[in-house]
This record gives sequence, structure tokens and C-alpha cells, in this order.
Amino acid sequence: MGMPLPKEYEDMQRAQLAGTDAKGKVTIPELRVEEWSVLARDHSVARKVFESEDLDGELTLIVPTVGTDVDTAEMSTEATTEASETDVDFEAEADSSVSCTVMGAFTRLSRKIPPQRLMKMEQKIGRLLMRAAGWRQDKWIFNNGSSPFNSMMNRVSGEHVMAATKTSMEDSDHRDWSKLIFAIDPNHIGNGIFVLNPTVFGHTTRLVDDNERPIYVTGWIQPQGLIPNSPVSEGPPSMLHNRPCWHSTTMPALVEVDAADTAFGIYFDPEFGTIADSQAPMIEQDDSQERSKFVRRLYLFEVFAFHYSQPSAGAAIKTAAS
Repeated sequence: MGMPLPKEYEDMQRAQLAGTDAKGKVTIPELRVEEWSVLARDHSVARKVFESEDLDGELTLIVPTVGTDVDTAEMSTEATTEASETDVDFEAEADSSVSCTVMGAFTRLSRKIPPQRLMKMEQKIGRLLMRAAGWRQDKWIFNNGSSPFNSMMNRVSGEHVMAATKTSMEDSDHRDWSKLIFAIDPNHIGNGIFVLNPTVFGHTTRLVDDNERPIYVTGWIQPQGLIPNSPVSEGPPSMLHNRPCWHSTTMPALVEVDAADTAFGIYFDPEFGTIADSQAPMIEQDDSQERSKFVRRLYLFEVFAFHYSQPSAGAAIKTAAS
């Protein structure tokens, strides 16, 4: 069984559960919700570019969406017949809802660390755990197929496949990246952003248009991730074809796309993506599994979901099939 929290914690404790419970778990002082929000944005590209929603404990995200077939919409002075629900192409319920999933990260701390010092380390521990959690969130949201929910590389319906002779990502030229932009629904082209692996983005910085002008905007904004002592997910976006380009190491790296029939980048309108949090991130201490090793185990838990409601507002770029 876990021991109750020391007396020194009482003034700082802001946790939902105080002391011990039947399973021997104890809760160390929590960061405030607004502090967790800052940490989440710092270490996750997805949380920078997509809207976040608080589900207040609910476990299912329902997103109101409509399809692209809205040609029958009319001004009131033009309508000749009464509009019906079929005049707007609503998404099926299965395409507009998704269940939350639980994600956890943990670390071990020596029992030599006194409780008072552990309290002072709270911010640092939170940052380390949130950095690990942020990378996993980006993996699930950008490039993890259809589990635990449809990721962007799997969800977008637009596509630009490079010419038959271009079987490696490094064969791409400025025309390919321009065609990717125009592979999404025309209504959303101007609001799109890129998400690429930094190694893939490095290739684009060497590309020029027909007039020998770089398609990467150099000298105007610092390349993301090159800020001293910062991870690649932090910092402002770079610019590619005058559109924001975010970097994430969860996307296919250069060595992974030196092959045919491989997707390696996406361009999409972020307005249609929603990250829903069922509950705020929580740190728990559980001694039950680590007591024999004389260490503490600290967990970070998040319960969240992601849904992209307009697949036509995004596209992936792929190498040729052969």
C-alpha cells in the first residue's frame, strides 16, 4: 500500500484525490490547468495547429460537420421551394464522432529525493513527461494509420503522386510541392499548412522555382527547431511556398521515403481538426510496482480524442508507384 502524502504537501495539494486510496496510489501536487495547457502546446505540434475542446469528463467527441456538396444553398430571395435536410450533405454519424483513449507516460525517481525536493521538481518532471507525451500525441494524430483514431496521413483524401520516374522523395521538385497545395479542396487552399519531418523539409530548402528563387522563405523567420536548446516541436513554423510548414519527427524521415509508393508529407486546412480532452492531464505516484527497487514511479495520464472532419481539405504527397 502507498503511504499518505507527507505533511509538507498539504498546503500545495490541488489534486482530485487526497492521501491514499484502496490501490495504494497517491497523487503529487498538480500543476494548474493553464500551466498544463502551456506545456501541451510547447511540446506538441498538433496542439499548436488544431483547436482544443474540453469534454468535461465525456468520453465521446461529436463534431458537427457538413460535406462539400452545398450547391443547393440559396439566398432567401432566390428560393423557389422550401429547403429540406437533403439540400446539405451531412456526414454520417460514424464519421463525426470518435471515442477518447488513454495515454500514459512515466518516469522513475530515486527514493533518496526528499518530499520537499520532489515538490520543487514538479515543473521539471511535468515538462519531461509532457515532452514524451507530446511526441506520442503527434504520432497518433499525424502518422499512425487508423489506430487509436484516424491520423492525418490516413484521413486526408487528396493526393499528389509524383511522376513515374520519381520513386524517391529527393526526386521531388518545386512543382510537386505546388501540386500538393492544389490537391486539396479549392475552398481551403489559402488556409493550408504543411507538416513534414525535419529531414524532408531540409530537402525542400534546396529547391528553387524556374527563376532560381528558393521556394523556402530564407532569412525571414528562424527555422523551427533550430532555436538553441529547443526540441524540434518548439518554435515558430518555417515557410514553404509562402505557407506555414511545421516540423514533426513523427512524420516519415528522409531515409524512410527513399522508396516507391510512399507518402511523406501533408498539406491541410487545420480548421477541421479537433483535439478533445476528457480530463486535464494528471500526475500520479504509484509505489506498488517499484517498491522492491527503492524507486518511485510517476505517471502522466491524458484522456483525449482527435478527429479531422473534412478529408477533402487535406492531401498527401507520395512517390511514384514504380
